[in-house]
Amino acid sequence: MQYAKHIVVRHMPNQGYDEDAVDQRITTEQKEVHPSTVSRVQQIVYIAYSISAGLLLTRFVFALLDANPANTVAHAVYAVTLPALAPFATLFGTEAVVHQSSRFEFDTLAAIIFYGILAWIVVKTAGINEEAARRDITD
Repeated sequence: MQYAKHIVVRHMPNQGYDEDAVDQRITTEQKEVHPSTVSRVQQIVYIAYSISAGLLLTRFVFALLDANPANTVAHAVYAVTLPALAPFATLFGTEAVVHQSSRFEFDTLAAIIFYGILAWIVVKTAGINEEAARRDITD
């Protein structure tokens, strides 16, 4: 749970001093802060993008370093990331730039960039909608 501290200042005239003197009693109250649904959506979008970008980056490094596709880990990474790369398969006309046996996969880099921009747009749009809803409530 998250808590926010609010300082409450109460001014009370002190009877034994000048009229201008004020006794300030400062108390601290803790109120539970519930994250909004929009902030939860933003967190989920960023987590989903981070995981997918990490997997895509791992695939890119595996291809660059010529990882053995028969290896269990490499095979799993290639299999999991294949659906995310499907829209980019024919984007550049060639599968990859091959130097000896390592591959430089442009489609993987394009997917990381595209999905990052898409996640950013979704998060910013959700934040704008939340701010507009707050303004409507307070007006």
